[in-house]
Amino acid sequence: MTKKTEKGRGAKVWTLIFRSNDPKSFQNISSGKKWVETRAAIKRYKAIQKGDTIRFVCGRLACTKVVVRVRLFPSIKKMLSTYRIKDIMPDARTELEVRRAYAGYPNYKKKLALYGLIAWELA
Repeated sequence: MTKKTEKGRGAKVWTLIFRSNDPKSFQNISSGKKWVETRAAIKRYKAIQKGDTIRFVCGRLACTKVVVRVRLFPSIKKMLSTYRIKDIMPDARTELEVRRAYAGYPNYKKKLALYGLIAWELA
């Protein structure tokens, strides 16, 4: 499925998969409680642009959101100077909790140091 954007680029549909044993992030996105999705800013994720659609999948559940803004950050600290913690991780309360959550993903400490973070604002 593609559609035209104002720049003439065909918007793309991307699929991002959440671990089915931890559905909380998926539920927060599908409900709109979490409206900023973040990942390490590796090449694959940098390709997702404003106007694209992200299809989030968790087990048999799926929802779609449109990317309304894309931002890059060199660090978690810089990202948290722009977004509130609850917009990124609704269940976290402190920067330390956010850092621990990212550290729980395979190789994320290294990836964040090398690539920084990409944040997609969703609608």
